[in-house]
Amino acid sequence: MEKTKNNKAYILIMAAVAALFVIIYTLVGGGSSSDEGNGCHMNQTSAFGQGQQAMWLDAPTAVQAATLAGFEFKYPENPSDKYTVVTFKTYSNQIFEVIFSNEAGEKGLQFDKAYTCDGSKIYNVKQTYAMIATKELGGHEVTSYGDGEKISLAVWSEGDYSYGIDATGCPLSEDEIAALIAQME
Repeated sequence: MEKTKNNKAYILIMAAVAALFVIIYTLVGGGSSSDEGNGCHMNQTSAFGQGQQAMWLDAPTAVQAATLAGFEFKYPENPSDKYTVVTFKTYSNQIFEVIFSNEAGEKGLQFDKAYTCDGSKIYNVKQTYAMIATKELGGHEVTSYGDGEKISLAVWSEGDYSYGIDATGCPLSEDEIAALIAQME
Protein backbone atom coordinates (compact mmCIF):
# COMPACT_ATOMS: atom_id res chain seq x y z
CA MET A 1 0.00 0.00 0.00
CA GLU A 2 2.83 2.40 0.89
CA LYS A 3 4.54 1.74 -2.46
CA THR A 4 1.30 2.59 -4.35
CA LYS A 5 1.05 5.90 -2.48
CA ASN A 6 4.69 6.69 -3.32
CA ASN A 7 4.11 5.89 -7.01
CA LYS A 8 1.04 8.13 -7.12
CA ALA A 9 2.92 10.95 -5.41
CA TYR A 10 5.83 10.54 -7.84
CA ILE A 11 3.48 10.63 -10.83
CA LEU A 12 1.75 13.77 -9.51
CA ILE A 13 5.08 15.52 -8.92
CA MET A 14 6.32 14.60 -12.41
CA ALA A 15 3.07 15.81 -13.98
CA ALA A 16 3.38 19.12 -12.12
CA VAL A 17 7.02 19.51 -13.26
CA ALA A 18 6.02 18.75 -16.88
CA ALA A 19 3.16 21.28 -16.73
CA LEU A 20 5.52 23.90 -15.27
CA PHE A 21 8.03 23.18 -18.03
CA VAL A 22 5.37 23.64 -20.73
CA ILE A 23 4.20 26.93 -19.19
CA ILE A 24 7.74 28.32 -18.95
CA TYR A 25 8.62 27.10 -22.46
CA THR A 26 5.52 28.80 -23.89
CA LEU A 27 6.15 32.06 -22.02
CA VAL A 28 9.72 32.41 -23.28
CA GLY A 29 8.61 31.87 -26.88
CA GLY A 30 9.86 28.34 -27.44
CA GLY A 31 7.72 26.38 -29.85
CA SER A 32 6.70 29.29 -32.03
CA SER A 33 8.14 32.08 -34.07
CA SER A 34 6.60 35.15 -32.58
CA ASP A 35 6.70 38.88 -32.69
CA GLU A 36 5.37 40.09 -29.36
CA GLY A 37 4.88 43.62 -30.71
CA ASN A 38 2.00 42.64 -32.96
CA GLY A 39 0.96 39.28 -31.56
CA CYS A 40 2.19 37.36 -34.59
CA HIS A 41 2.53 33.62 -34.05
CA MET A 42 3.43 31.25 -36.87
CA ASN A 43 3.72 27.44 -36.96
CA GLN A 44 2.97 26.95 -33.32
CA THR A 45 4.22 23.80 -31.67
CA SER A 46 4.13 22.53 -28.13
CA ALA A 47 7.13 21.81 -25.96
CA PHE A 48 6.91 18.19 -27.10
CA GLY A 49 7.02 19.02 -30.82
CA GLN A 50 3.37 18.50 -31.73
CA GLY A 51 1.84 21.23 -33.83
CA GLN A 52 -1.39 22.17 -35.42
CA GLN A 53 -2.13 20.30 -38.61
CA ALA A 54 -0.69 22.35 -41.46
CA MET A 55 -1.94 21.51 -44.93
CA TRP A 56 -2.33 22.73 -48.47
CA LEU A 57 -5.91 23.38 -49.54
CA ASP A 58 -7.21 23.92 -53.07
CA ALA A 59 -9.72 26.71 -53.55
CA PRO A 60 -12.02 27.06 -56.57
CA THR A 61 -11.89 30.89 -56.60
CA ALA A 62 -9.59 33.71 -55.53
CA VAL A 63 -12.19 34.90 -53.03
CA GLN A 64 -12.31 31.50 -51.33
CA ALA A 65 -8.50 31.29 -51.38
CA ALA A 66 -8.31 34.71 -49.67
CA THR A 67 -10.70 33.48 -46.99
CA LEU A 68 -8.62 30.34 -46.40
CA ALA A 69 -5.33 32.27 -46.42
CA GLY A 70 -6.66 34.99 -44.14
CA PHE A 71 -5.53 37.85 -46.40
CA GLU A 72 -6.09 39.32 -49.87
CA PHE A 73 -3.63 38.88 -52.73
CA LYS A 74 -3.51 41.07 -55.81
CA TYR A 75 -1.79 39.11 -58.57
CA PRO A 76 -1.47 39.45 -62.38
CA GLU A 77 -4.75 38.15 -63.78
CA ASN A 78 -3.61 37.44 -67.36
CA PRO A 79 0.18 37.03 -67.23
CA SER A 80 0.49 34.77 -70.25
CA ASP A 81 -1.37 33.76 -73.40
CA LYS A 82 0.08 30.24 -73.16
CA TYR A 83 -0.72 29.56 -69.47
CA THR A 84 -4.40 30.31 -68.91
CA VAL A 85 -5.65 27.61 -66.51
CA VAL A 86 -5.71 29.08 -62.99
CA THR A 87 -5.40 27.11 -59.74
CA PHE A 88 -5.62 28.62 -56.27
CA LYS A 89 -3.96 27.04 -53.22
CA THR A 90 -3.48 28.08 -49.63
CA TYR A 91 -1.33 26.77 -46.83
CA SER A 92 -2.49 26.94 -43.20
CA ASN A 93 -3.38 30.64 -43.02
CA GLN A 94 0.10 31.56 -44.22
CA ILE A 95 0.44 31.22 -47.99
CA PHE A 96 -1.80 32.22 -50.90
CA GLU A 97 -0.62 30.70 -54.18
CA VAL A 98 -1.89 31.26 -57.73
CA ILE A 99 -0.67 28.86 -60.42
CA PHE A 100 -1.10 29.39 -64.15
CA SER A 101 -0.81 26.22 -66.25
CA ASN A 102 -1.44 25.33 -69.87
CA GLU A 103 -4.26 23.04 -71.05
CA ALA A 104 -1.95 20.00 -70.67
CA GLY A 105 -1.49 20.83 -66.97
CA GLU A 106 2.12 22.01 -67.25
CA LYS A 107 2.87 24.79 -64.77
CA GLY A 108 4.13 27.98 -66.37
CA LEU A 109 3.88 30.72 -63.73
CA GLN A 110 3.27 30.72 -60.02
CA PHE A 111 2.59 33.77 -57.85
CA ASP A 112 2.88 33.56 -54.06
CA LYS A 113 2.16 35.78 -51.09
CA ALA A 114 3.00 34.60 -47.58
CA TYR A 115 2.39 36.06 -44.16
CA THR A 116 5.79 35.65 -42.51
CA CYS A 117 5.54 38.11 -39.56
CA ASP A 118 8.99 39.51 -40.23
CA GLY A 119 9.21 39.64 -44.00
CA SER A 120 11.32 36.48 -44.31
CA LYS A 121 11.60 35.27 -47.88
CA ILE A 122 8.88 32.84 -48.99
CA TYR A 123 11.32 30.59 -50.86
CA ASN A 124 14.28 28.76 -49.41
CA VAL A 125 16.22 28.44 -52.66
CA LYS A 126 18.30 25.28 -52.74
CA GLN A 127 18.77 24.98 -56.50
CA THR A 128 21.95 26.39 -58.04
CA TYR A 129 21.46 29.24 -60.51
CA ALA A 130 24.03 30.83 -62.84
CA MET A 131 22.77 34.29 -61.80
CA ILE A 132 21.59 35.56 -58.45
CA ALA A 133 21.04 39.30 -58.24
CA THR A 134 19.34 41.72 -55.88
CA LYS A 135 18.11 44.97 -57.35
CA GLU A 136 15.06 47.21 -57.54
CA LEU A 137 12.37 45.83 -59.82
CA GLY A 138 8.76 46.97 -59.95
CA GLY A 139 9.35 49.29 -57.00
CA HIS A 140 10.74 46.58 -54.67
CA GLU A 141 14.17 45.24 -53.74
CA VAL A 142 13.97 41.85 -55.46
CA THR A 143 16.31 38.88 -55.38
CA SER A 144 16.14 37.15 -58.75
CA TYR A 145 17.52 33.79 -59.83
CA GLY A 146 18.13 32.73 -63.41
CA ASP A 147 20.52 31.74 -66.16
CA GLY A 148 22.02 35.21 -66.74
CA GLU A 149 19.55 36.22 -69.45
CA LYS A 150 16.16 35.12 -68.11
CA ILE A 151 14.75 35.01 -64.58
CA SER A 152 13.23 31.80 -63.22
CA LEU A 153 12.48 32.95 -59.68
CA ALA A 154 11.99 36.36 -58.07
CA VAL A 155 11.38 36.98 -54.34
CA TRP A 156 10.91 40.09 -52.20
CA SER A 157 9.33 41.22 -48.95
CA GLU A 158 7.14 44.09 -47.93
CA GLY A 159 6.23 44.49 -44.26
CA ASP A 160 5.05 41.20 -42.81
CA TYR A 161 4.54 39.64 -46.25
CA SER A 162 6.86 37.86 -48.63
CA TYR A 163 6.15 37.54 -52.35
CA GLY A 164 7.44 35.27 -55.07
CA ILE A 165 7.18 34.64 -58.77
CA ASP A 166 8.16 31.16 -59.92
CA ALA A 167 8.72 31.21 -63.68
CA THR A 168 10.77 28.02 -63.92
CA GLY A 169 8.31 26.72 -66.53
CA CYS A 170 8.85 29.77 -68.74
CA PRO A 171 11.75 32.02 -67.63
CA LEU A 172 11.11 35.72 -68.21
CA SER A 173 13.15 38.82 -68.97
CA GLU A 174 13.89 41.35 -66.24
CA ASP A 175 11.37 43.78 -67.78
CA GLU A 176 8.66 41.09 -67.84
CA ILE A 177 9.32 40.19 -64.20
CA ALA A 178 9.27 43.89 -63.21
CA ALA A 179 5.90 44.35 -64.94
CA LEU A 180 4.45 41.34 -63.05
CA ILE A 181 5.87 42.53 -59.72
CA ALA A 182 4.24 45.93 -60.20
CA GLN A 183 0.83 44.17 -60.40
CA MET A 184 1.23 42.33 -57.09
CA GLU A 185 0.35 43.34 -53.54
